[in-house]
Amino acid sequence: MMSVFKMLVSSVFILTMIWVLITNAQEVHFTLPPFFEQNGLSLSLIIFGSVIMGFLWGAVIVWLNGSETRQQYRKAKQRLKNMPVDAI
Repeated sequence: MMSVFKMLVSSVFILTMIWVLITNAQEVHFTLPPFFEQNGLSLSLIIFGSVIMGFLWGAVIVWLNGSETRQQYRKAKQRLKNMPVDAI
């Protein structure tokens, strides 16, 4: 049931993203002052790049927030490995 929900949410997100990219196909001027001069880019490319960067940033934050849980898991795994066989 949960996989159907995940697929439904993913489908809605992907279809919305495709719709936004198609409807915003005009060219806009984009610049990153210390790195690049002014360039003409498609607005859909800028929106898509922003979504991807947001996804990656969120993934890094989730990974950093899970460091304590991963550490506890490693310690528990090591304790289980060092436990005598008859105690298990």
